[in-house]
Amino acid sequence: MPTIYITDPLGNTIRLTDERIDHIYNEHPSLYGRVDLVIETVVNPDMVRSHPDSSMTHNYFKEFDEDNSRVRVRVAVILGEGDMWIVTAHHMSRRRLMQSGVLIWERQQS
Repeated sequence: MPTIYITDPLGNTIRLTDERIDHIYNEHPSLYGRVDLVIETVVNPDMVRSHPDSSMTHNYFKEFDEDNSRVRVRVAVILGEGDMWIVTAHHMSRRRLMQSGVLIWERQQS
């Protein structure tokens, strides 16, 4: 699969490489075959926060309804010099991480 380029709600272009997809699938098997959730989390997040330990990382969060339950996904994006890329993604069991770091962007409720 070639590199995927994704645009977030702030207009940033973020890349997702085969190597990062392999990492996500191997290290976080609950997302195996679910690159769609990773992409949707970046394209249409519920919120974006700075990582509490790294100003060079943004966390994108999204909650999905799947199989009659709420599924939370976090995607970590590295901010490089003129370049942004997905470093990892995983399911979250708690909302705690969604409340840490500085809020950068949040979906407006209608």
